[in-house]
Amino acid sequence: MRYLSLAVAAALLFGVVASVAAPSELGNSETNRPEGVGPTVEQFQNANVFLRAAIAESVSSSKAPPTLNDPLFAQEIRTAFDERILLGLNKNDMTDLIAVCSSPVETLKLYVFYQAGYQGAAISTQAQAEQVSRNSIRFQDEIALATRFSIACGGMMAPAVVSFWENLPVSERTEIRREGIAQTRHGMAQTYSGGVIMQSEPTKAANRKLVLDAMLQHLEAYASSMGLPERQSVVATIDETLAINVFTKDARDKLRRIRLAMTRRDCVGLCAY
Repeated sequence: MRYLSLAVAAALLFGVVASVAAPSELGNSETNRPEGVGPTVEQFQNANVFLRAAIAESVSSSKAPPTLNDPLFAQEIRTAFDERILLGLNKNDMTDLIAVCSSPVETLKLYVFYQAGYQGAAISTQAQAEQVSRNSIRFQDEIALATRFSIACGGMMAPAVVSFWENLPVSERTEIRREGIAQTRHGMAQTYSGGVIMQSEPTKAANRKLVLDAMLQHLEAYASSMGLPERQSVVATIDETLAINVFTKDARDKLRRIRLAMTRRDCVGLCAY
């Protein structure tokens, strides 16, 4: 599950704890969102809090974890990972972006590490890896929705980082922040590589398409923002995935389009910082 670190990398970059902005502190983040399109910020944040509590309760009890197949939780899950929440955000406001984008990542982690000792329980690395692998199949519907959301967040975060950096006084362009930018580029590569890995069996065809289409939608933002080493790592993941899996012509063509975009050699914007 190498695609989980994007929001964490962004938080490291700006020294902002992901939970620093509560729904009531998000300023005018909804002013640009078309009325009636998607959940409100409060509904979105509440859905994530609700799901995290339900997952935690499931771990410590005999209750089943929340899934899309359960009508009691289906709508909350869709709300928690609804990318339409991004429509109303100020694309240059990193505080809003981090506050909104990090919440579903925290929810996603609980699905990925369900019963895998993520909260510090004594468990071997091999046992944890095996449980994560099982979770990636068991919760693939929820993980696919969350991955689509994370990809969309990355597409918005890249130009916001550029805007932030360009407006930052030279004296505040510290080595720590430069390292943070490098971590953000690395996180974007992890996000994309994770999306590529999800194109393999036993991920359902519908989930593979959901993630692959999101990758194509935000391809320009990712390809232009990654450094050359990050692009090369995505190309390597695509090559490996294409070599060991059977794809429909449509899926193979889409992966090749992504691969081609990742072979570009120019380095501007986020790539250059």
